[in-house]
Amino acid sequence: MPITNDTPKLSFSVANTDPEKDSNGSLRASIPSAEAAIKTVNTQNNNISKKVQNPTASTDQFTSARWFSTVKRIASNFFNSFSKGKDRSTTESNLDSKSPSKEGILQQITRRTILPAAALYSKEAIQNAKENGLTLFKNKQLNTHFTIEPYTVTTADGVEISATIFKYKTRNKNIPTIISFNPNAALGASLDPLIDFAEILKKGNTPCNLVTFDYRGVGESKGKFESADNLVQDGIAVVKSVQEKLKTSNSKIHFCGRSLGGAIAAKTQAALPEIEGRHVNICSFSSLDKVINSYVPGFIARWANKIVENSGYTISAVDDFKKIKTEKMVVYHPNDQVIPASASMYKQIKETDGVRVLKLCPKKGEEATSLKDHHNASLSSHVDENNVDVQARILNFLINGDDIPSTPSVIS
Repeated sequence: MPITNDTPKLSFSVANTDPEKDSNGSLRASIPSAEAAIKTVNTQNNNISKKVQNPTASTDQFTSARWFSTVKRIASNFFNSFSKGKDRSTTESNLDSKSPSKEGILQQITRRTILPAAALYSKEAIQNAKENGLTLFKNKQLNTHFTIEPYTVTTADGVEISATIFKYKTRNKNIPTIISFNPNAALGASLDPLIDFAEILKKGNTPCNLVTFDYRGVGESKGKFESADNLVQDGIAVVKSVQEKLKTSNSKIHFCGRSLGGAIAAKTQAALPEIEGRHVNICSFSSLDKVINSYVPGFIARWANKIVENSGYTISAVDDFKKIKTEKMVVYHPNDQVIPASASMYKQIKETDGVRVLKLCPKKGEEATSLKDHHNASLSSHVDENNVDVQARILNFLINGDDIPSTPSVIS
């Protein structure tokens, strides 16, 4: 089972989210109490911990347990600091500090919420992901047509990024290269982007190279995620490495990003107007502030967005997406609960001329999985509205510019 692609959604219980309806007129009643919030995280964490004690527990369970444990510790420190009357000026001072040693609690929460993969995985988990990824690579018979080559990319600010190239065995400079931009809790070592298309790629009639990488601070990549610009720098460095190592022409370097990766891919390609390859955005957001607005009431959202802005983690990608002048496709799930429709890239650009839209519909027999996993559901569980395999449509669009294969599941 692939590593969970996105942060689990915490369900803090708020008794009264409208300050005007508070029985005693107190604004404080609109915010969940420290005890209630921590109790909720404790309960969720304990439930998942019981599951991962099973030696056959899935990677999803392991990931969720580590995530809830991290959130529990940070939330406990955060709420306790307020219950003990910690001087507010100290927290504000920490928010403005760029020194890792002086990072404030709110800044930690923001950073780990946006890119949890940087805190979720131990060295053992990373090694296991690599081994599992290589096993899947072999078991899916992908080694028949591809070779695998891990390598290191150095960004403009000197950070070493871990990347992997899946080279099509028939070498040709005209073969296109697809760069995959990961969701916020994924590991490149798990080979998720490649495995998602494995059933088609193993047939060998889809000539392309694929590149996956980990953002700074994730997996075996060095450095630390301190701003949204950091992730764009990582993406730019990977694109330049593709130009140098594979000699792929600018018109044949294509982008495919999912969730957070969709936003970073859009900002990366917009920063490199000379790159004329196609672009696919899968279940991503238009801006981070819209995601926050869709989760919490107005005045809390404004407070949360201010924290994100002060911390340097604001991400708005819709304008960057519109700047990209090449062929584009947006893929969306109608029941996405992680990135609701109001915050989705699809909602912002669906009327834009020249953008192809692909709606994820469950395959027959996969309805329950699609509804349960929605945002994180595998592409292999879905077809489009005409019952055509969405994996085939996406790959065919990226490689050939034609997103309607002649027959389902086959790239012409």
